[in-house]
Amino acid sequence: MVDMMYQQAVESPSEWTPQAWGSFVTWLKTNEEPDNYQNIVLTLSSLMQLMADEDVLTAARAQQLVAAMHPQSFPASGNVVSLADRRKQRHPKK
Repeated sequence: MVDMMYQQAVESPSEWTPQAWGSFVTWLKTNEEPDNYQNIVLTLSSLMQLMADEDVLTAARAQQLVAAMHPQSFPASGNVVSLADRRKQRHPKK
């Protein structure tokens, strides 16, 4: 995978951008079966974490790359409620 990113985008891991990974995942989604796509994205996400643990990538960069691979996981807008507020709604004081 590192060789492929270097060959196609001429980027080493320290130069990987969220945009490059976003386009790669978009391409992957159109060229793989849904089950394979999900497994590959999960594997790549784990790989990013491993690379952060091994100091190949910074933790912040790894998080950015993982977020770029899961754009549907982060809604652009919506009703955000804190966990503390939600707990108060579920268990009001008597």
